[in-house]
Amino acid sequence: MYTLGDIPRNRALHSPDDEAVVFESVRLTYGKLNNRVNRLANTLIRLGYQKGDRLMVLAENTHKYIEIYFAASKAGMSVTPLNTRLSDSELEHIINDSEASCFLVGDAFEDRALVLKNNSKYIKNSITLDKRMDGFLYYEDLIKEASFQEPEVEVDENDMAVLMYTGGTTGLPKGVMMSHRNLMTAVLAATVSAGFRREDITCFVLPLFHVSFWPALCLLLVGGKVVINRKVDLTLILKLIQDEKCTHMNAVPVLYTWLLLADVDKYDLSSLRVLGYVGSPFPPEILKQCIQKFGNIFQQGYGMTEA
Repeated sequence: MYTLGDIPRNRALHSPDDEAVVFESVRLTYGKLNNRVNRLANTLIRLGYQKGDRLMVLAENTHKYIEIYFAASKAGMSVTPLNTRLSDSELEHIINDSEASCFLVGDAFEDRALVLKNNSKYIKNSITLDKRMDGFLYYEDLIKEASFQEPEVEVDENDMAVLMYTGGTTGLPKGVMMSHRNLMTAVLAATVSAGFRREDITCFVLPLFHVSFWPALCLLLVGGKVVINRKVDLTLILKLIQDEKCTHMNAVPVLYTWLLLADVDKYDLSSLRVLGYVGSPFPPEILKQCIQKFGNIFQQGYGMTEA
């Protein structure tokens, strides 16, 4: 496998009936996931987009975010995920700097997106993910009408897959160009390092607009399952781990600190075998308390958007 689009394509071929993604009331097998990915990719092509074009996403976590990453890959496009916490001026800078011509917008961001797209030099089409709205095309209507066949677009491993913006502490956000080879190499390395296997299930809690979306790719690569949490809700996270029998979660230290204050003992978390942490130092005393509460199953990670 060489590109992001190869992940759902391969899994749909080898394990079409295995569950791939769970989000709220939506449960997708690998066959259904690849079908929806192809429909979106063919929609983008039908709308006139070509290899090398760019799209951007402003949304909370949703199964459609994963579909967008994969569909853009199959259409030869790249994705610019937008940090929902940025100011309008920062988002406007990213939108114009990226030269993205397709805007996909999740629930609660439509009004903000209307202003942003009107200030863009490049946007041709805007698509809502969750509801019909004047001035936007609607995601589900579009893919319902599209072909589920594999798009006939040649995508090379050196083509750009993601244009992700990172600001650090130095002025306006700057775009980092990630090729398919960049991402697939990192995902393969992380999969081996963490020892992910087909029976693993990740509770995905970090933003899919962030470079920390890699565990979702790892689990889908090996044929595991990704359970997506829309936004941080401690009770819901614990319930998802219990009900879906999650074996893995990747989070920032502060989230584990909050979980220590939650009513953890009410839930059966015995399925967990790996808890990853990234993004900031973990205070040793808090980490000790977490190990006592959850077990000696913590793995430290380090990464940065540029790498």
